Amino acid sequence: MIRPVARRLVTLALLAAATPAASAQIGGGSIGRPPPADSTQPSDFQIATWFDRGDTDRALRAIKQATGQPADAPLAPAAIAMLLEIASVDLGHDCPPIAIYRLAYDAMTRPGYKDVGGLLGRRGLIAISVSTVRLMLATALLDEGYAAEAEPHLRALADPHMQDEAISTLGWTPVFQLGLALEALARPEEAELLYRRLLAGCAAGPCDRMFADPLDRALVRVLIARGRAQAAVDYAAQLAERPIADDLNDFRLIDRLLLLARALVAAGDSARAEATLRRAIALAPAPLTRIEPDWAYPGENARRQLADLFETTGRAEAAEPIRRQQRDAIAASPRTPVDGSAPRTATLALAHNLVLQRKNEAFALYGTLWSRTVASYGPATPQSLDVAEPFARALLRAGRAGDALPPARAALAARTSGRFLGDAANVTQSDRDRARKRAEAARLMVEAAWQASR
Repeated sequence: MIRPVARRLVTLALLAAATPAASAQIGGGSIGRPPPADSTQPSDFQIATWFDRGDTDRALRAIKQATGQPADAPLAPAAIAMLLEIASVDLGHDCPPIAIYRLAYDAMTRPGYKDVGGLLGRRGLIAISVSTVRLMLATALLDEGYAAEAEPHLRALADPHMQDEAISTLGWTPVFQLGLALEALARPEEAELLYRRLLAGCAAGPCDRMFADPLDRALVRVLIARGRAQAAVDYAAQLAERPIADDLNDFRLIDRLLLLARALVAAGDSARAEATLRRAIALAPAPLTRIEPDWAYPGENARRQLADLFETTGRAEAAEPIRRQQRDAIAASPRTPVDGSAPRTATLALAHNLVLQRKNEAFALYGTLWSRTVASYGPATPQSLDVAEPFARALLRAGRAGDALPPARAALAARTSGRFLGDAANVTQSDRDRARKRAEAARLMVEAAWQASR
């Protein structure tokens, strides 16, 4: 029996953890797997892992040694080229360490550096300019949650193109990325203006689908964010009816139907959203038994979105077969690492579904996944935090406060770890405020679990 004071504390902790400010993914880069054993000539993977873990000085020493530079010298072009080559190393997550691009950009903008549009790397010429590196830095910052820091970089890159009546292909990426940053900063009105400028450019002439499709998705998102759900429905509906003049008719139509379904959900029309998703699924192949990483699967996206709808409308049992099929199909690919982000996300989705159904299997799934993630990445890492927080919340909701203490304490240790703040000199006040709120939510969850378990 949980005492009344403890019960109120549990409720408060769960509410705090559920707020976007408390539960959103924190920026600052992934921590990655522990580096391999030291050697006299570290590999690119080792150096990339050191950057990923925040051991920047060690990584820089290795780069300078490899390029024949004194330890106290500024980065020479050969070292900058090696930095950018290391940024391409696959560490098992989407975004390379921000520190790499910060170092490269700072070195390329120091007095005396001559931007000749390229660098001579170990494998040949790297055709890259200062503005390209700046865009890479801004994109990495945006991907890792530092939208406030990314904005001035993106604005500087986008402004020269904003003078044109129709924004050219060269200007499309920085302008679009600036829109994404404004969305992340809760400024959808400004983002919409940029997206409509880009849309006008598409209307003026041929617009490649690599530009048009993400722009359509972004415009629907900002309309929803501005509370104009019906306008989002109208826009997405006319997209779904528009002819598609290429050889990917079904795939692109599925994508557009998914966009319409999101708008319908935002407008409160769940029945029509479900019908739209079922129409999309009817166009797709049968449920897959193997899902490869980095492949586009519109049909599986439709099933995932249908499962989301089932769960938000109180039909978690209908979503369970979809969650299981997708988890098993992702695990079936030999190219997918067992401890990678895709299996982890799919397992978390299944565990959440089972929690909604009050099935004890959820706790076994969470426990196994948490143990495996901690073993691969360490306890105070974003990957482990992704599992520890929902695991602790699920146990608290089930009245198992004593069992909730270990994952809750692990989440608190991660939230209060300095590595989650990144480089203190480059973290904005809004980043610090979000981090503080998340840490307070984690601290409250530990207190609730401790009080309820006494």
